[in-house]
Amino acid sequence: MISAAPRRPLQHGADHRQARPLDADEAADLPSGDSGDGAVSLLRSGRLGDWTFCVEEDGVVGSWDQPLAELSRGTETYSVLSTEGLDVFQYWRDGECVENFEPGMEHTRPERTGSWWDRVEAGPVRARG
Repeated sequence: MISAAPRRPLQHGADHRQARPLDADEAADLPSGDSGDGAVSLLRSGRLGDWTFCVEEDGVVGSWDQPLAELSRGTETYSVLSTEGLDVFQYWRDGECVENFEPGMEHTRPERTGSWWDRVEAGPVRARG
């Protein structure tokens, strides 16, 4: 899962006191998935220009409504979830889900015109498929 928001520190609900630089091998050794205390996710984040991004490997917590609503308050957030057999694109603005669809799955096409659907469907990911 990837989420991004412009010009805002990332607020993914993670405990920032546990954040530390890790290489890919060190990150792979950390626990993720379900635990007795709930879902555990490995989050990798950074900045690219005015955008802050977060990549959640082998997890779905960042695609849930509550984290995305919080991330998007006062800004906008894009989320891309890709796993075996499921791809989901979400666009949130100021705590509200504006678009939520599965690229390539016509039955999930948003009703309004000029949507992200058209841009995502025209992109290189769909062209490969």
